[in-house]
Amino acid sequence: MTWKTRLTVAVVKATLAGARDILVWDSELTGLHLKVTPTGKKSFYFYYRTADQRERRPKLGDFPALKPEVARTLAYKMKSEILHGRDPSGNRKAERADAATVATLLARYLSDHAEPHKKASSTKEDRRLINKMINPAIGSVRLKAVAGADIAALINALRETPVLANRVLALLSKAFSLAESWGLRPQSSNPAKGIQRYREKPRGYFLDDAETARLWNVLDDEDQAGTTGRSITAAIRLLLLTGRRKEEVLSLEWSFVDFDRGILNLPDTKTGRITVPLPGAAAEILLALKSDPEADPRWVIRGQIPGKHLVGIQKAWERLRSKAGLEAVRLHDLRHSYGGQAMALGLSLPQLGALLAHKSPTTTQRYAHFANDHRNASAELVDQRLAQITGRTS
Repeated sequence: MTWKTRLTVAVVKATLAGARDILVWDSELTGLHLKVTPTGKKSFYFYYRTADQRERRPKLGDFPALKPEVARTLAYKMKSEILHGRDPSGNRKAERADAATVATLLARYLSDHAEPHKKASSTKEDRRLINKMINPAIGSVRLKAVAGADIAALINALRETPVLANRVLALLSKAFSLAESWGLRPQSSNPAKGIQRYREKPRGYFLDDAETARLWNVLDDEDQAGTTGRSITAAIRLLLLTGRRKEEVLSLEWSFVDFDRGILNLPDTKTGRITVPLPGAAAEILLALKSDPEADPRWVIRGQIPGKHLVGIQKAWERLRSKAGLEAVRLHDLRHSYGGQAMALGLSLPQLGALLAHKSPTTTQRYAHFANDHRNASAELVDQRLAQITGRTS
């Protein structure tokens, strides 16, 4: 809705919010107008075109801090600059860009990119890296003055933790790329480009058959003794049997489980919506949980608080892994071990990537040595067969 009248305090107060933005144009000064949002916020703007016909709509201020008379005075001053060929709004943007710092850019990266487009967990990690690693080092540096040497020095300071260094580098590269698209830096000026990533050492522990059996026996003992909650031991068993991530198991809902088709429909994982197979042993565990009189109607792994799923498992895991003689093993290593078992059975890397729902083939490469071991074992079998055929004794 829009109309024209002379803007006064009485007019502004009388203009009530509607379902959409309301624009009230000033009849005295062309371009000056009041905008009232559906939330009731009232602000003054001044619309004009530059000498090269670019449209501008700078905000003058909010009512009641800014009265219509003062807004009109500000707009007249801007109009005078425009008549002399200047672009007051554009100049202000340029001044803000000149004064912007790395911290300014990263704040906008979080609000305009990470929060709308990335998962909450990823945004939380980005915010941690910004607050703990980046801003203390270069946050106060003027954005337009940042050079490759500044980024290289920061990354070099993190060389003892290559995974962390690479994550910081990737975040900065994306942020400075956005700075170019936002007009905060010249095109093709990304200072993070060309800085070499560190080689990352493969992380993760792969349980062998004996270690897996030990862990399973400890879980059996705990269930029989009743010293650990069934939700915890069931969650660990499911991690071992399905290769899923911890949060995918802990936040599993009964509506995600399709017993008839033998699948889990996971709507919100690290790689988006996925469907994964439900092995027979895992299905038996789920059926036992479902038949428990104290089962939660929504959550598979119920927590201590009614109506909530289990969240705190690390302390119990540390006790159980110690009992099994697996002090160095992380919960996430159960997923790695699942992948290792799959490779030992002859799955190809692409097949394993699909099974574990990896987003990038690079992630699956950590299991390549299992593929090599399988090929070596296959070659030995072929050699033995040829030895029989040719009569070789060795």
